[in-house]
Amino acid sequence: MANEGLDQVIADIYDGIGRPDRAAMVRQDLDPHDGCADADETEILVKVLDAVPDSKVKKHDGGCWQLHAACLRDKLYADMGWE
Repeated sequence: MANEGLDQVIADIYDGIGRPDRAAMVRQDLDPHDGCADADETEILVKVLDAVPDSKVKKHDGGCWQLHAACLRDKLYADMGWE
């Protein structure tokens, strides 16, 4: 299945951006945004994540996403007006 393990990846991203509460919800098969997702926020997230460069140029290991996770977190927070 193409999306096998996707929930774990999403939970890891939530942990990486400092949202362990939402990571726990994903791990419990709950929708962390049920009733709270704003359309503008969703569009901003899609734009930011779509702008992440493709990894075809370099080889990566299982933990390399953590090297720049803080930069991605800061960009998301700034673009969405979060503190």
